[in-house]
Amino acid sequence: MRALFIYPDISSWSASGIGRIGYSGWYSFGLGYLSTALKKAGHITGLYHITKMPGENEFIQKIKSFNPGLIGFSLNSNSFFYLPKMAEWIDRNLGIKVICGGPHPSLNPQETLAIRGVNMVCVGEG
Repeated sequence: MRALFIYPDISSWSASGIGRIGYSGWYSFGLGYLSTALKKAGHITGLYHITKMPGENEFIQKIKSFNPGLIGFSLNSNSFFYLPKMAEWIDRNLGIKVICGGPHPSLNPQETLAIRGVNMVCVGEG
């Protein structure tokens, strides 16, 4: 299986253009651990690290170029705001299954599952 992790690492100050110039984001240890485990099990993984909200066409083309069978979002509360738009784009254009994990989906799984295009939520370490 090909799994693409999407990491919306967009802070309010980087999205507004203030703060650090050339913001390149933060490393996600959780995604690193998940990718390693999947690779050890024989799967192929990719990462789409987003530090600035893309347009729909750019977003869809980036996903198509990897050709995933599953998309996993890692979300904290700051980045959760961007999920509804991105999940809708995936649902409307690609129809690929989406799973969400991270602090916000773990604390609010029902809110996460109510979003169009979200099929599953990983709660905690499960």
